Amino acid sequence: MAARWPVVLFDFDGTVADTIELIVSGYQYAFHTVVGREWDEAEIKTWIGSSLSASLGRAAPDQAERLFEVYHAWNREHTERLVRNYPGLPALIWDLVAAGARCGIVTSRRRVSTEPILALLGLDHLLPVLVADGDVERPKPQADPILAALEALAAEPERAVYVGDTVFDLQAAAAAGVAALGVTWGAGTAAALAACQPLALVEDVDQLRAWLLPPSV
Repeated sequence: MAARWPVVLFDFDGTVADTIELIVSGYQYAFHTVVGREWDEAEIKTWIGSSLSASLGRAAPDQAERLFEVYHAWNREHTERLVRNYPGLPALIWDLVAAGARCGIVTSRRRVSTEPILALLGLDHLLPVLVADGDVERPKPQADPILAALEALAAEPERAVYVGDTVFDLQAAAAAGVAALGVTWGAGTAAALAACQPLALVEDVDQLRAWLLPPSV
């Protein structure tokens, strides 16, 4: 096997780790506890890929700090119960590394909560480069997080691809000048992802594998 791109960067929530239920439930618990009502689930899913503090600041600026605290307390308590791998994704990442690709994570999740989940899912040794919320001045959809990961890998944008499930991911990839693949198993809708004009949309891990490890390369 040979990787199509020497560097493969992944978003985390909804792309590598199935954390959507954890995130949505955490938001709903925080809003119910602090505000006294739950929020529209479809709207919450549009926030995934942006930083938590930015999303809460837009939704309820006067209560954002308390919402942030309640969300994270609930998140820590329920992570192990609600987080899981997407079937086939760990094997694909393993095969990418075996084929010589250098892989990493670029996420809007905080480092303090990302690293334990990577370890829980058994992926930490396969994805040694991590750029998380707070590591750069401007988060996704700006290019800065992806460029920081490329710098850590001493790689040029044209030699890399970014895989993500939200418009924030695909917009960041475009801003950074890297190829983008959108996955439809996470938080984003196919229509919203397609509007960002990624190189391709993939519906399952087998399709993603065909792009990243094509047999003809």
